[in-house]
Amino acid sequence: MDDNILNEMGHEPHEFHKPFRVRADKNYPYVHKTPRAEKSSRRFAGFICKIAPPILKIFLCFKITGKENLEHLDKGAVTVCNHVHPLDSVALACAFWNRDTYYLSQKDNFSIPVIRHIIRKLKAVPIPDTPSGYAAMLRQIKPKVRNGAMFHIYPEGSLRTDCTVLREFKPGAFQIADMFGVPVVPCAIRISRKNGKLVRELKIGKPLSADTCLPKKVRISELENRVRDAMEEMLA
Repeated sequence: MDDNILNEMGHEPHEFHKPFRVRADKNYPYVHKTPRAEKSSRRFAGFICKIAPPILKIFLCFKITGKENLEHLDKGAVTVCNHVHPLDSVALACAFWNRDTYYLSQKDNFSIPVIRHIIRKLKAVPIPDTPSGYAAMLRQIKPKVRNGAMFHIYPEGSLRTDCTVLREFKPGAFQIADMFGVPVVPCAIRISRKNGKLVRELKIGKPLSADTCLPKKVRISELENRVRDAMEEMLA
């Protein structure tokens, strides 16, 4: 395979030891059930968003641009981004620091010692095992998003470290945005090289809404295409 293509596609992420097992079914608490747990989660997220930006900037050459595009977002949204680094969800948390944000995450991440507790505090949500699990997750998340929260989904479905091309999307994020009646905020992490170092820029785009005049399947597909075009433009 051509070296340029290999470089564009990045590489497989590090494999962690995963001794724990999580059952993400209809009985799983996808959102915090008590005010105390919710308050603890917000405090922890606030702490992370305070200390993370300088760490991301110094060690990963990570910067965030386009936060002004969220200023006129008067309700919740589904956010999407290419998944190119294990800490890109932390960068997204910093970008959305003043909003309640949930993250759809691979269930295996909840099997990793220590990390499983951290991501749970940051409101990561495991991908459900069953249709009834999906129904329960959506039922719990929907009122949060309708009341102003963000629900982040990686449409590529998996992490590919330092991949510089946009991979194929799964339609779930756009179906959920349509189901919840909220816009999609396209985000993209652009990776470049400067002075021999990889530089990562998280770009936040303008919210895009589905055209409700179109039939359901058509408007979801059309929304996905517009979001992808916006992300491609941010990566150019």
